[in-house]
Amino acid sequence: MDYLDCSKLHFTSEKDVLLSCYYNDEKYESVKIYRCFPLSCPDKYLSIKYSFSDGEKELGIIKDINDLSKDDKEYVLHDLTMRYFMPEIKKIKKHTYRQKYYTFVCETNCGDKTIRVKDIIYNLFTTKNGDLLIKDCDESYYIIKDYQNKKDKNIKMLRSFL
Repeated sequence: MDYLDCSKLHFTSEKDVLLSCYYNDEKYESVKIYRCFPLSCPDKYLSIKYSFSDGEKELGIIKDINDLSKDDKEYVLHDLTMRYFMPEIKKIKKHTYRQKYYTFVCETNCGDKTIRVKDIIYNLFTTKNGDLLIKDCDESYYIIKDYQNKKDKNIKMLRSFL
């Protein structure tokens, strides 16, 4: 694992919106940024990968996003926001169960959404700060913040699966 020297790392965004970066004056195109620890350390240990003839190759790891310049940090945060978009469930209006699938009709911060979850006990995760994550059949994640203090009876029902 190679840690990157942030003073030698600079990001740019081309017209086609793909992220590129320069490291040691060498250009890397179609850069993607991944969080190594998305829940416990979202701003530390960021993996920088770029397109390579056989797929993706890792350029290295940024130890801390705060080591970047202000402009580079904005590029990185924008990319991470797009990659780790996670709607917040405010209320579960109703739920049904049929043939191993739970279907939830939810009110989220992005509008109403119907979520299907298979094998629910394997697709609910708690975080150390008291939030609940739900992974649906499309492998999209949803968050219920401070789920233990919600009064919604359908959210309370999820506790029985943990």
